[in-house]
Amino acid sequence: MAEAVKERVDRILLDNMSNEMTKEAREIIPATIEIEASDPDYPVYLTLDGRKPIHVERGSIVTIRKAKRTLPLASLPEASFFSVVRHKLKWSGSNV
Repeated sequence: MAEAVKERVDRILLDNMSNEMTKEAREIIPATIEIEASDPDYPVYLTLDGRKPIHVERGSIVTIRKAKRTLPLASLPEASFFSVVRHKLKWSGSNV
């Protein structure tokens, strides 16, 4: 069986974790991006990894930058990423 090739992509997955949001709220953004808090009608808060929300003043710029080091969150030695995706999506072979 061929060994899986892992590509490294210089992007970040930005995921809105609000309960009312769905997976469509996810964004793939560049490895470095600046976001300005510019809406005058609503307070803006920044929440990172479940920490206490930080109030962001109007006109402030938040820079999001990919870390130089990566952190693997989980590893399944008995299953590849692609086998897990095939199982979750109930893919069962090729129609080619």
